[in-house]
Amino acid sequence: YAALSYCWGPRELPPPLTTKTTSFRHRRESIPMALMQKTLQDAVAITRSLGIQYIWIDSLCIVQDDVSDWERESQQMADVYTNAFVTICAARGSSCHDGFLDRQPRPCVEVGFASSIEPTIKGHYFISQAASMHPHLGLSSWMNRGWTFQEHQLSPRKLLFLPDLVALSCRAKLQIENRLDPIAALPSWFDEWNQLSRLSPQTLYDTWHNAVSSYSSTALSFPTDRFPALSGLAKRLAVATNDEYVAGLWKQDRRGLLWFVLAPHAEHTLADYLTSSRREGGYIAPSWSWA
Repeated sequence: YAALSYCWGPRELPPPLTTKTTSFRHRRESIPMALMQKTLQDAVAITRSLGIQYIWIDSLCIVQDDVSDWERESQQMADVYTNAFVTICAARGSSCHDGFLDRQPRPCVEVGFASSIEPTIKGHYFISQAASMHPHLGLSSWMNRGWTFQEHQLSPRKLLFLPDLVALSCRAKLQIENRLDPIAALPSWFDEWNQLSRLSPQTLYDTWHNAVSSYSSTALSFPTDRFPALSGLAKRLAVATNDEYVAGLWKQDRRGLLWFVLAPHAEHTLADYLTSSRREGGYIAPSWSWA
């Protein structure tokens, strides 16, 4: 099966097509393509073109108004993305309505050509600047969201759709459509899942600290998702360390208590940070947790 990694979009926009308790029976029978948003339609088209029979999409595969189903499925995220044959990453656009298969032609310069050997042979070259991956990827909503951070880390094989190009990333290499030779893989703190059991506890905790540092700068629509959106990575590390996970920290890793706010803005006071930490409703992490 393929898995889709994408951004639902700002809360003011309509969400993607969902499965709810009232529509569960109908979803099991069929899901009309016409009801799907553009990103979901494009993902289905890619899955079919690859000859893959199944696709996992969170909004459809999790019953959104069933708390017990949502909690159970969110705990399975690590398995969903780790075991997918490929993860389709909609790294273009900022919502499920944008799609990712339509591409605008790149601006080009027309250069005349005439053969110096045979003057009757004439024509034109069309030259355009080669598309670059990393600027688009770093600025994309997909790369800067909390849920997609985990999906990126867990997926062994990713098909990335950016504004100007498509790239295939695996644990070893990154193949971009406009390059003949593959380049180094995208950075991931959890590249070698098979080797976690061979790493020292110190290295495992260092890996976690680095991941949390990056994750802390991502955005979440709901503050209550802060721990669930990282639960897949925590689940894998818990198995490797045989340690107890407590509010984003590990019981045997006292260094985890030494977290601090990196490069705070000079114009912000301590009162500002305390005010921003008071979240309305839902779970509030302990004061000693980075969350």
